[in-house]
Amino acid sequence: MEEVDVVIVGAGPVGGRMATLLAEKGVDVLMLEEHGEIGRPFQCAGLVNPPSMRAVNLQQTILQNIDGAKIHAPNGTMVPVGTEGKVRTHVVCRKMFDQGVVIQAQKAGAKLSLLSRPIDAKAYDDYIITKIERNGTIQEIKSKLLIGADGAHSWTRRFFKLGRPKEMMVGFQVEVNGLKGENNWL
Repeated sequence: MEEVDVVIVGAGPVGGRMATLLAEKGVDVLMLEEHGEIGRPFQCAGLVNPPSMRAVNLQQTILQNIDGAKIHAPNGTMVPVGTEGKVRTHVVCRKMFDQGVVIQAQKAGAKLSLLSRPIDAKAYDDYIITKIERNGTIQEIKSKLLIGADGAHSWTRRFFKLGRPKEMMVGFQVEVNGLKGENNWL
C-alpha cells in the first residue's frame, strides 16, 4: 500500500497550489487527477485576480488584463464595474496556467498521478485509506489527510456528505478571437 502524508483529489489550480505550499514545507503530497492531461478539460473561465497571479508568478499565461466590465441589464441600463487603469483580473490561457501551477508543485516535491480517481475512502482515528482507480487498476493509499480540490461537482464533498455549497455561480463563457475590449474593458 502506498503511503503519503496528504492526498489531494484534483490537480487543477487549487489542488496544484495547495500541493506546492505543502511540499515546500516538506510534506509528502500526492495529487490525483482523473484526466490524462493537466488543463483539459477546464471547468471554469480563465480569470485570475492580481493577488493570485502574484502568488503563482505565471505572468506568461496572461492573454489580456481587464480593468472592468460594462454590465448591460435587460432594460438597457448599463452599470460599469471597475476603474480604468487598475487591473481587476487577468484573462489567462487555462491550459498553460493549470499546467504551470502543477509544475510548480512537482518542482517543490509533490507527486502527480494522472488517470487516477478516488472510488472509496475510510477515515480512521489518525489516518485515511483512499481507494483509487489508477490506470484501470484498484489501489489503496494511506494518508494523514485527504483534501478535496476537485471542483464544483466534487467527489470528495459528495462522498463525505458535506452538503452542497451555500452559493454556486452559473455563468457562460464565450471565446472570441480578435476582439479586444475598449481600453481593457469588457
